[in-house]
Amino acid sequence: MSGEQQGRTCVSVLDCRSCLGEEEQLVDHVPYIVEEECIACGSCEEVCPEVFKLNESLGFAQVINPGGAPEDRVQEAIDICPVTCIHWADDR
Repeated sequence: MSGEQQGRTCVSVLDCRSCLGEEEQLVDHVPYIVEEECIACGSCEEVCPEVFKLNESLGFAQVINPGGAPEDRVQEAIDICPVTCIHWADDR
């Protein structure tokens, strides 16, 4: 469940670590998108719609639920991105 669904407003992707489940569980890896580099192709959403959503009005994809899919599926979305704008936050 995302922060918005719980009545919270997420300021950054890292804020989502505290609102991913009823037990306030942490996510080992949190994906993020470099919005300025995203070309809005939608491939991440096609591979992993539980985590990524293309926001056509903004012109880039967004992480909507960092813990919404297994890490291997998120990694598949990262790997398929044609401009490599999706990364793991802990790889910074």
